[in-house]
Amino acid sequence: MSKFWDTLYSVKARLGQVPGVQVAVRKRAILLEGDPLPMVIVSPGTDSVDTEAFNRVILYRYQVNVTLVQAGNRVFEQDVKDWLQLRQTVRDISYRDSLPGDPVQLCGFDLVTNPAVEIVSGASSNYDVTGLQLTYLSQEERLA
Repeated sequence: MSKFWDTLYSVKARLGQVPGVQVAVRKRAILLEGDPLPMVIVSPGTDSVDTEAFNRVILYRYQVNVTLVQAGNRVFEQDVKDWLQLRQTVRDISYRDSLPGDPVQLCGFDLVTNPAVEIVSGASSNYDVTGLQLTYLSQEERLA
């Protein structure tokens, strides 16, 4: 399997510890009809070269997007406390410099958070959405 695939599924396994939340791995953060809420969608971001060194050592950066979605009902003063607690739980479980099963030899980690609530227009405005970008730094061997 690819390191990126293994990383996505390890993040999914970790987020499976959040009580009451369904977790799915998808190509992009899209909510499907019939998905239970709240929902966490794990999707690939970019992968890039961070550093190259002698002896065919290379550091890759794997960005994993974590999107949290819940029913919003367009009432902005309702459920703020519960929403922020759920977001914090997802963030805290995500903020680890290791992954279950060690799919990649991690040598660095970074977390960037989106705003606590993204304002979405159109048909999807009935949802509360936020996201995290997790970046894992993996030391690997370059082929040539």
